[in-house]
Amino acid sequence: KNSTYSPARRRGPLPVEGTPAIVTRVALGNFPNPVTTSTEIIFDVPESAYTSVTVFDLSGRAIAVLADGRLEAGRHTRRFDASQLAPGMYSYVLRTGNVEKTQKLVKIR
Repeated sequence: KNSTYSPARRRGPLPVEGTPAIVTRVALGNFPNPVTTSTEIIFDVPESAYTSVTVFDLSGRAIAVLADGRLEAGRHTRRFDASQLAPGMYSYVLRTGNVEKTQKLVKIR
């Protein structure tokens, strides 16, 4: 079955950055991935809370902090400049409320 996005399968409007939205779960992802120069990290915050998004290298060293403070509920986007990174695997972690989610990011040439 094709898993591409279909407007007919979407439920409700997609919130725009900074607009109130009803978010019932924490979603986290980035596009494009693999990354050559930069990527957009997109995440949902279910309720107003302290929120952090941090990028780590494989040794666990934080290499970028994309969010660090109170964010309102809704969808948020942060651009991550990966142009100076060596090719390889990285991870990014979202912490909001009592939730922590991790995703992988692949940097190519």
